[in-house]
Amino acid sequence: MPSPAFACDYIILDACCIINLCATDRMDEILVAIPTKVAVAEYVKEIEVLTVRNADSGNDRRIELRAQIDRGLIGIISLGDEIEEILFVNYAAALGDDGEAMTSAIAVNRHWGIATDDRRAISFLHREAPQLPVVTTPDLLRNWADAHSPSLDDLRLTLQKIRNNAKYEPPRSHPLREWWEEHAQ
Repeated sequence: MPSPAFACDYIILDACCIINLCATDRMDEILVAIPTKVAVAEYVKEIEVLTVRNADSGNDRRIELRAQIDRGLIGIISLGDEIEEILFVNYAAALGDDGEAMTSAIAVNRHWGIATDDRRAISFLHREAPQLPVVTTPDLLRNWADAHSPSLDDLRLTLQKIRNNAKYEPPRSHPLREWWEEHAQ
């Protein structure tokens, strides 16, 4: 069953989710599967999402979102008003990270869903804005798998690329951890 976040007008992606999606080499497919508009804070695009590791070569590769922006798969968003600016300052003080703070401020003020894997940000948002739909990389990948029915080999390879290139695996407490492990083997 799709997450309630997919019922929002937008989902705004935090840097950690963008890096994980880029690591898959299937970012476009995953974005297309999201049944709502997708956005990224300009600050996150310009400052925080710079490279992803290529475990096969051992080199970092630059993350370029221009193609996804040009195809309308991702919109670039800036702080829009004084309320978002105030939320940003308050959230930056609480979270200690400008990208997560800006992404959160935009999501809270605009009533958008947010995609993040940062445990501190998730905990903060559940406390400060419990109505805000939050999804994680596993939610995005499960949505893609359900929507596109990739082969088991393609799904396994995609999850392994996230683990190897982005160094991400869902925490043991994540509701989709068992699904992830089952399909990543």
